[in-house]
This record gives sequence, structure tokens and C-alpha cells, in this order.
Amino acid sequence: MRTLIIATDLGQASRNAVTQGVALARDLNAEALLVHAWQPTQITVMDATIMLSAERVAEHANDLRRQLDSIADQQRARWPKVSARLLDGDPPPTQPSRAL
Repeated sequence: MRTLIIATDLGQASRNAVTQGVALARDLNAEALLVHAWQPTQITVMDATIMLSAERVAEHANDLRRQLDSIADQQRARWPKVSARLLDGDPPPTQPSRAL
């Protein structure tokens, strides 16, 4: 089974791109995986770094999840093979490939 990964920032322009991506997945008879990646924000004031509380981070993650699920639900009306995944945290380190 093929899967088309569709990244979204949850904004309106991105929603239009999601609609086009889901249409392409439908045309290819592929799964459509909607993905939103985020990282809790640090606020730096002068020389101090302020982290959001764990409760506030969880609230924000839940809000993002609701938005992403809402978009996925709307898209399932067009193509039932739509799923969504919210990713958080730092991306894994990568090593650049060496030239041949």
C-alpha cells in the first residue's frame, strides 16, 4: 500500500494544499497521512529562557490535535483512507550523505 504524506501547518493555504494532496491520494488509490510537526516554544528575555509549563504545553498539543483531526475528518468525506499524526519534539539528527 502506498502512502502520500501531506505536511500541514494547519493554516488556510495549507488546508487548500491538503485538499489537493488528498485528491491525488484518491487518484493514486493511496493512503493519505496528514502530518503536523511542532516543538514547544522557548521564550528568551534578556539572558533568561522561559519554558512553558507542562500543563500549557499539553493544552497546546491538544488544541493542535483537535485542529488536525478536524481537517482529517473533513477530508475523509472526500477519501476515506485519510489518517492524521501530530509529531512533537526535536527531529532526529541526520548525517549528510557523502558525495560519490
